[in-house]
Amino acid sequence: MSQPNSDQQTSPLHRLMQYAAFGGIALTLLILWFSNSYLTDRFTADQRNQSLFRATLFANAISSTLQRNSVVPLVLAEDPNLTDALKSQNFEGTSERLIALKGELGAAAIILMDIDGRVVAASEEQALLPNHQLPEYFTRALRESGTVFQIGPSSELGQGFYFSRRVQDGEDVLGVIAVEIGLHRQEQIWRNSNIQLVVSDASGQIIIATNPDWRNTSLSDLLSSSYKVTASERLLGAAPEDAPQAFVYIDGQRLLLSEALVGFRGWRLNYFASMENVQARVNAVIALEIMGLALLAALGFYLLSR
Repeated sequence: MSQPNSDQQTSPLHRLMQYAAFGGIALTLLILWFSNSYLTDRFTADQRNQSLFRATLFANAISSTLQRNSVVPLVLAEDPNLTDALKSQNFEGTSERLIALKGELGAAAIILMDIDGRVVAASEEQALLPNHQLPEYFTRALRESGTVFQIGPSSELGQGFYFSRRVQDGEDVLGVIAVEIGLHRQEQIWRNSNIQLVVSDASGQIIIATNPDWRNTSLSDLLSSSYKVTASERLLGAAPEDAPQAFVYIDGQRLLLSEALVGFRGWRLNYFASMENVQARVNAVIALEIMGLALLAALGFYLLSR
């Protein structure tokens, strides 16, 4: 006769423990889901600010290099030694002088051409080789009175960035002085540091890229091929079609996209920041939460068993 009473006393306790277990699991999942969402958004915002700051620093580095090199042709065009060499057609020691100036000014190369487009002195031996096609930075400098900027062929990298200016003696044009800008050096430094970025011109064409495969393409093609808005994002309205793109996927890795203006001819720098640090920070906090919830669950079951 006492067995039914014992069953009646233990059954509610068993049901209470079951409800507590199911409720604890549900609460744990809810806490972990909310924490993951909140922490990801918060750490991503921090990462976005840092990435934008770094993109601005990279853009300023390019702008500074361009500004520093833009005044070099003006200074060299008024150098009496170069003017006298072009007038007398005596270029002995001129290349040595350009080599010394290259080191002082931090240029990638300095080239002196006569009125016919013949390279008569240069800081790089490759530039002294015969070239049957006149570069555009030479022909433009002859037509225009000021310093011109031109992207053209480079003796080493296939494509170079040049400032050039004609050398005059009064009204007589004697030749052209051209300075190759060392942007590819900075590009190589970034590449060696595993920094992923591109620089595009006003038309959207990529002109500088730490990944060589990204060259000779447009920025829009690169971004559209590296990221597609998912159907769920369109359905939920989380990423409308006209919204600025915030992430790209390159080689299976999700990267944060940050853009900064270079301040030169409409150039834009796009920096791709890794999200690994964000995920690592989120995982660390989630692991602590799981440990704390596990301890609370153990304590709760212990109290219920008493």
